[in-house]
Amino acid sequence: ALFDGAAQALNYVGQVEGGYLLFTIFHSSVTVFSCIIAVLLLGTIITWRQWIGVICIVFGVIVTTIPSPMEVTGNFTLGLTCSILGSLFLAAAYPFSERVFKEGEHHKEGAVSAEMACVVGSLLNTVVFTAWTLVYTLPRWQSGVIRYTKPGHGPQKLAGFAMYGIMVGLHSLSFWMSIHKLGTVPTAVAKGAQQAGVFIFSHILFCRVDRSECIDYNNGNSLWSTLQKSIAFTLCCCGVVIYALDKTGGSAGKAKCNENSGAFEDGVFLAAEGGLIPSSPDSTAFSLMGNEEAPCEIFGKAKSEEGLAARRVKS
Repeated sequence: ALFDGAAQALNYVGQVEGGYLLFTIFHSSVTVFSCIIAVLLLGTIITWRQWIGVICIVFGVIVTTIPSPMEVTGNFTLGLTCSILGSLFLAAAYPFSERVFKEGEHHKEGAVSAEMACVVGSLLNTVVFTAWTLVYTLPRWQSGVIRYTKPGHGPQKLAGFAMYGIMVGLHSLSFWMSIHKLGTVPTAVAKGAQQAGVFIFSHILFCRVDRSECIDYNNGNSLWSTLQKSIAFTLCCCGVVIYALDKTGGSAGKAKCNENSGAFEDGVFLAAEGGLIPSSPDSTAFSLMGNEEAPCEIFGKAKSEEGLAARRVKS
């Protein structure tokens, strides 16, 4: 939660001070940073094919900035620093959130639920940003808020802010549930699908009122400007598909289980005292064993038990 809140604040400063282009370049690397931290912190295994998918997503995000000029709107050094730190903090939020769930699995009470993690994390950030608003923003309300407010109808503005708050809440809940169910790398890769969706829905909803939101326009009438967003959309989708098609990656523990299982394949079980132990840690048969220990630990104990009679039986 702290990483996520700090990333939001730093990214905002990075955009204001360094400009949108500088921010986008570093924000596009969040997926890569998340994967690297997951490998170092969690021992996640990512195959070279999956890395190709990740790189495609990165290029899909960054391709819309080429060859736009670098327009610095404030302090370049401050904008650069905040953009880098904001991207790193946002990337770190993924693996550290997964680490929270993994650490909880070793406790008797079990891991915290995704819903509770979302509530606690959101509440913490709400308290921090509310305190900042009271201390810093309110004394500068006229110059910092009113001066930047565009003319418009009050009810529509309030409805827009309310809808934005609901969407942020749903996004936060989906983030925690995705981390809990899928893990860091698949959730980070899903940002490619998110970015592709932005291109499509922006075109559908806003193209008729703002040409810059159209998928066939990107600040120019050249052939490249016409195709830029379409190419970015294709790269993001291809990256997600390439990653999803390669199912050989996974956690370090899963790889260890596969190594220990030797020639055993999916759907083949090891017969032992106390029940059938599947060679694949993904098998739902673990739930039939009534054992809460990790699949690798179960398999290792079964192999070391004296008098273990190993034989293959069809599932």
